[in-house]
Amino acid sequence: MIFHAIDPATGAAADPAQAPAVMFLAPEFCDWWAMAPLAAQLPQGHVAVLATWDGLGECGDKTFSAVVDEAKAVVAWTEKHVPSGLAALVGCGLGGQVAIEALCESRGCAQRLFVADVLCEPVPGAAASARLNGWSWGLMGGPKQVSRGLIGQVESNSGQGAKLLAPIRKRRRYLASSMDGFGIPRGYIDSFARTVATTSRDNVAAMSRAVEEWRIPQDIGCISAPAVVATCTLTSAPYRTSGQALVRAIGGAQALACHDLSRNELCLRFPARAMESIAGLLAQPSRP
Repeated sequence: MIFHAIDPATGAAADPAQAPAVMFLAPEFCDWWAMAPLAAQLPQGHVAVLATWDGLGECGDKTFSAVVDEAKAVVAWTEKHVPSGLAALVGCGLGGQVAIEALCESRGCAQRLFVADVLCEPVPGAAASARLNGWSWGLMGGPKQVSRGLIGQVESNSGQGAKLLAPIRKRRRYLASSMDGFGIPRGYIDSFARTVATTSRDNVAAMSRAVEEWRIPQDIGCISAPAVVATCTLTSAPYRTSGQALVRAIGGAQALACHDLSRNELCLRFPARAMESIAGLLAQPSRP
C-alpha cells in the first residue's frame, strides 16, 4: 500500500470511510500524481507527507542546498494541491534535519505546517559525510575499520581496497535499483561506501552510541497536531523508542502504529498496481 490510514485516537489502522483518519503518503513511491485526489478525500489536517530525505545528509554540505530546495518544493506543491492542509511533514536523519530547519526558517511555513522530525544525534568529531544513522549503516554493511595504509587503495578502488569494497559494491547495485524512485544519485552511494570503509574505529563507536541515543529535539513541544507519525525507520529499537516520544510530543496515541514503507517495491516499480490499491478510496465522495 502506498498509504496508511491511522486512527489518531488509538493509533490503530482505520477506514477513512467510517471515521477520521490520518493519511500517510510517501511521494517517493506514488509520485505526486496520486497524492492530490487522495488528499481531497480527507478532512482538514489529516494528511501527512513522508518525505524523509533519509541518507542524503551523509553526503555532507554539498547536498544540503539541494535538500533545502526539495523541501521547499514539497511545501509549495502541497499548498497548491492539498486543499485539506497537512497534519505533518516528516523528515528523518541528517538530511531530514536540514530540510526541517530550512522550512522553519522560511517565512510562514512554520505557521501553516506542523513539522515533525526524527533525528539521529550528530556524531562528535566526525565529518559531515560520516554522520551515519542506523538505517544507512546496516544497509551498507561496510567494514568497521580499515588501516591507514589501505585508505588510499580504498579511495582508488584498487588492490586490497577493491576487495574490501566488493561486497559493498554488490549491495550498492541493489540499493541503486531500489532507490531510483527517491532520486538519490548513485554516485552518492559509491561515495558513502568509501566513507564507511575508511571510518576510524573511534568514529564507528561514536556512531553506534548515537544510534542508540536517538532523541526528539527539545523544541518539539510546540507541535500540537492530533496525528500519529509512522516512518519506515521505526520498526525496531531504538527507533521505536524515539518514535513513541514523537507521538507523545505531538499529542497522538500512546501506541505507535509502525508501517514499513521502505520495501514497497511493487508500488515503486508498477504505478498502475499502486493506483489499484487506492481506487476504492478515490471512488468515495469528497467530504465537506
